[in-house]
Amino acid sequence: MNPKLFIGPMSKNIVDAIIEYSNKNEVKIGIIPSRRQVEFDGGYVNNWTTEDFCNYVKSRTNNTLLVRDHGGPSQGNTEEDGLESFIKDCKHFDVVHVDVWKKHKNYNDGLNATIDFIIRGYDMNPELYYEVGTEEAIRPFTSEELDLLLTDLKSRLPKEVYSKILYAVVQSGTALKGNTNIGNYNNERLIKMLEVVSKHGLISKEHNGDYIDDYILKDKFNCGLETINVAPEFGQLETKVILEEIGDNQVLLDKFYELCYDSKRWVKWVSNDFVPSENKIELINICGHYVFSEPKFIEIKQLLSNDIDLKIKNKIQQRIDRFMSNIEVDQNETLVKYFEYFSNKDLQNLSNLFDNEVSLTDWDIKAVGKVDVINANKNIFNSVNTINVDVIETFKKGNKFSCQLVITINDTETIEVVDVIEFNKNNKIISVKAYKG
Repeated sequence: MNPKLFIGPMSKNIVDAIIEYSNKNEVKIGIIPSRRQVEFDGGYVNNWTTEDFCNYVKSRTNNTLLVRDHGGPSQGNTEEDGLESFIKDCKHFDVVHVDVWKKHKNYNDGLNATIDFIIRGYDMNPELYYEVGTEEAIRPFTSEELDLLLTDLKSRLPKEVYSKILYAVVQSGTALKGNTNIGNYNNERLIKMLEVVSKHGLISKEHNGDYIDDYILKDKFNCGLETINVAPEFGQLETKVILEEIGDNQVLLDKFYELCYDSKRWVKWVSNDFVPSENKIELINICGHYVFSEPKFIEIKQLLSNDIDLKIKNKIQQRIDRFMSNIEVDQNETLVKYFEYFSNKDLQNLSNLFDNEVSLTDWDIKAVGKVDVINANKNIFNSVNTINVDVIETFKKGNKFSCQLVITINDTETIEVVDVIEFNKNNKIISVKAYKG
């Protein structure tokens, strides 16, 4: 199960909305609590412990993947080694993001700490999977450094342990501040990162997918991004519904503001010249979700309409729906790219389109698995000076395309071919069968 969308559980309403949406639509969604949200001794989300949270979700749905987000040293409320939290995580989560980079900025220190955590986790739970790397706000990575990290992990971890690494975090310039994404999206950087992750046979995962335009989100997935994290945006959605309910009730608004202000949770999200008293609504929008479990906030909420939770969940599910529609890859566009890359002898970008279990069959070749299929294509490309594919007509049925082609070799020889190309549920090419016309 590989969800495309991972959501931070900023509140119980968000968790319940995810569960209801995934069950109703039979769609897989990841839930990514940070250590501040859900922790072994309780977090700010519904005061859930790690065990209670995981039991709550797993008892209500089979359509979620539970991933500890940013597990590791200094990722909780205090400066510590993160081991007590990690031990509990290994017992209850499906995947743990081993993120040691907040404490270890030096590459070798971070590498060694990552290895230590993964080996310790494997000893406790051999069935657990891992996510490695980190987001740009914690430690920027170049594509070369990410390649080095994955190469070093593969060489230094036992094969059976390395095989439990599922996700690698990629960076493309996005970053959060307040209620906005302040980063500068770099398409070329993302593609280089995706090439690295694909080369190592892992699943690409980007953090900070909040507050970005639909067209940028679409572009990320059309480039080959496989999964994305979104968190504060959903917390802000709930806060906005509550603010709409409060309306012009200044007494309730001031109580909400004071509760948020006293929490100090807004401080890290604003600039040094931010004046709270002049930006009360903005401050509430930034950190309202941090206080949803506070008794004083529950008192405020009890003065709102009886269906407030239903309104909140409806708004959250509408946003999930929009995310899901924007991260759905257009298979027709992927098909166009496939023939373009083939004509350009572009093995790396071809590799990004293939599932790891892809198969290739034609009148001379039978190859199974991404490595063998790429090698088969490499042999074809090496045997000719130029190769060009013209698509004459395409027919689609389900996830299968039948494509009538004319292939021109060395600018002189032409071959009529029919390709049958099949996509899997993750919109990766799983099968290519070629027949001479």
